[in-house]
Amino acid sequence: MLLVVSVLAHAQRDPRQQRRGPNDPAAAKLEPLPELKAAGAQGSQGPDGNVSYRGELVKPFCFKKLEFCATPGMKLTLWTQYGALRALQAIESPVPFTLFGVRFAAKAEVALVSEYLVRGTLEAPIEVDGRLVKGRVELQFQERKLLHAQVGTLAREAVIEGWKVPAGYSFDLQSLASGSMLLKGPEGAAPATWVGEASPGTPTKATSITQWRDDQGAKNLQLELATPEKLGGLDFGLEPITFLQLDKVSAVRGVVSAGFERGAVKAPKGSYVVLCGGELQTVKTEDVAVRVGAFVTSRLTAVRERSPRGWRNDLYGQKVLDECSEGALLGYTFLPQYCEPCDGSRRVPSLVVVDLKGEPRDDESRAMLKAFPSSKKATCAPCR
Repeated sequence: MLLVVSVLAHAQRDPRQQRRGPNDPAAAKLEPLPELKAAGAQGSQGPDGNVSYRGELVKPFCFKKLEFCATPGMKLTLWTQYGALRALQAIESPVPFTLFGVRFAAKAEVALVSEYLVRGTLEAPIEVDGRLVKGRVELQFQERKLLHAQVGTLAREAVIEGWKVPAGYSFDLQSLASGSMLLKGPEGAAPATWVGEASPGTPTKATSITQWRDDQGAKNLQLELATPEKLGGLDFGLEPITFLQLDKVSAVRGVVSAGFERGAVKAPKGSYVVLCGGELQTVKTEDVAVRVGAFVTSRLTAVRERSPRGWRNDLYGQKVLDECSEGALLGYTFLPQYCEPCDGSRRVPSLVVVDLKGEPRDDESRAMLKAFPSSKKATCAPCR
């Protein structure tokens, strides 16, 4: 039989022939192997005698540790060690079957990530965590009793983390303990509605909600809006918008659905913007299309009273700030346009600073803008 032959083929280096200590995990008593059809059975050799097999079950077999009995015709994936069973890894059944009290659908693989975590497709909706869940799921168990549905699709409306979510939305709550989750509706779905404590300036209807905390501990909330919204005086469409909150700092990041003018700044539709407390922090485009006063650029960033030191460096060491710095808005910084010199020299501009009217704030900025005029898009001739 293939299973026996495959294991015996490695007998020359089988560690069972070596003397083992009492604490060697491989010395533990393991379950025997079920009989799988030799035709079509597949195996892959791993380190330390581990082998993963997949084949069709020939006769009934009960996995004692899992308290689960498999029936002939099921396709099983097994993890074995030195010819003995270590774990059942996956099941694909021609008919629906029950595992740990949950009924799974036929002809769809059920993966046992561990005896505590199972991925599969439900035969019918089930009630878990006070929600009716259907479809492809990831379920958490404890001692073979169902605890939570970490991934799935809602079969009826439910409230999840302050959002009233319609039936048909998928959810991913695997990292909810650390503040991360995903709720997403199918195409054309009615929006989910925020029913928790209101947060000024944050939309309350969305068709996709993604929440996470970044490395700085800031709370990020990304929404795909159900309808266009005006935020901070700017128009946003159905592109994803991210709201960031860290201590007293709040920011909005997204792509505007209409061009706008804000003081000396004029930006086209499709510009990516960062708003800090409703004020412009960053504006950038794919092309040189953002105007500040008499100058044009593809990117500008706010300068404030307490902007971090070191933000103003040459091109090769500049730190462009997307973060919300503190203090009153003083103006904007950008890199003037320039053409690469054909003689190999490194004559490139430094960042310049303009005030809220678009005028240079200091002598260095005036000198840079005189040496690298940026009143219109530059056309650079090719070097020969």
